[in-house]
Formats: sequence, structure tokens, C-alpha cells
Amino acid sequence: MNFIDAIMLTLLNIAACIALPKILAILLADKTKLTEVLANGSKLQTAKIELTSFPYCTVYPVTGSQFCKFNPDFCAKCSPN
Repeated sequence: MNFIDAIMLTLLNIAACIALPKILAILLADKTKLTEVLANGSKLQTAKIELTSFPYCTVYPVTGSQFCKFNPDFCAKCSPN
């Protein structure tokens, strides 16, 4: 009888380990979607990702003057990032 109890307990443990994370994921995903919709006012925004190339120019925030990040001689060749 002990062997059958051990097998049943093992099978119950396997079923719980497989089923509970899936159930939790389903329940938490619904709550997360509802929270995101309410927080964003039903509007989705796309992320803007800018890629920089080497070498690149940048601008001083205070003066607004452009300079090359690595060497002033590169400014004619820099990309407009």
C-alpha cells in the first residue's frame, strides 16, 4: 500500500507542477491587460528606437552647437543622428 501511495502522491505532484503555473499565468495575464488598458486610456504607443552609426555627431544641450563625438575632423562625414 505504501508503494501505491507514493506513486499517487508523485503523480499528484507532477499534475500540480504542470497545471498551477499555467492557471496562474492565465489569471495574471487577464489582470495585467485590464490594468494596462485603464492606465494608458486605451491607447497604444510605439517605441521609437534610434540607431547611431560610427562616427556620429551630437549637439551640446546648452549652446546647440554640433560637434563630433570622437574627433572634430569627422564632422563632415558624420551621420545626422
